[in-house]
Amino acid sequence: MVSNESGTISYDYTNIYIPREVRFWILLPFNIISLACSLFQLFHLLTKRILRIALNNHSIIAILFTGLSSQVIDILFFITYLRLGYIWFQTPIFCRFWWCVDTEAFAVTVFLVM
Repeated sequence: MVSNESGTISYDYTNIYIPREVRFWILLPFNIISLACSLFQLFHLLTKRILRIALNNHSIIAILFTGLSSQVIDILFFITYLRLGYIWFQTPIFCRFWWCVDTEAFAVTVFLVM
C-alpha cells in the first residue's frame, strides 16, 4: 500500500508474496507429473524403432533429455531450497554448477526449438 501527497492510497499488486511452503506444495505435484510425462514420452520414443529412427523425432528426443535434466537438477534443487529455506550445499562450486545447468539447459532448449 502506497500513499502519495494528495492523500490517495494505491495498492501495489505486482509483488504478491507467496510463502515458501505454499510454493513448495504448488511446485512439487507439478514436478512429479512433469517427470512422469517426460519419462513416459522418452520411453515411448526410444523403445519403438520406427519412432526412434524418424528424423523429425530426434530434436524432440533431445528437447526431452534437456528438459529432463533441468527438471532433475534445477527444479529439484529449487524445490529443496523452498522446503529447507536455504541452499542445501552452500559452496561456490555447487552454486556455479546449479547456475550452469540452468543456463545451459535453457540455451540448449532455445537452440533446439529454433
